[in-house]
Amino acid sequence: MINHLAGETTPVVQPDLLRALADCPLEPVRFPALGAVLCEPLATLYATCDDAERPAIGKVMSALYGEQAAVGAVQGSDEKRAIGS
Repeated sequence: MINHLAGETTPVVQPDLLRALADCPLEPVRFPALGAVLCEPLATLYATCDDAERPAIGKVMSALYGEQAAVGAVQGSDEKRAIGS
């Protein structure tokens, strides 16, 4: 997001990051306070990434932090955007 605001056009997500996310164990974070803090960067990444990268990021985000309100909010806004287009 910072890159985008600074006017840089390079993609926020690099293939290496997507591979690293896919290699993570997809176990839910059961500590609500920790999950609330850790899910925010991933939710921001999900909201600002290219459409092609969104499913992979969404899968990891939902598996790890699916109980967090931020996850539901960004995925809900994504669904509303799809319906409106």
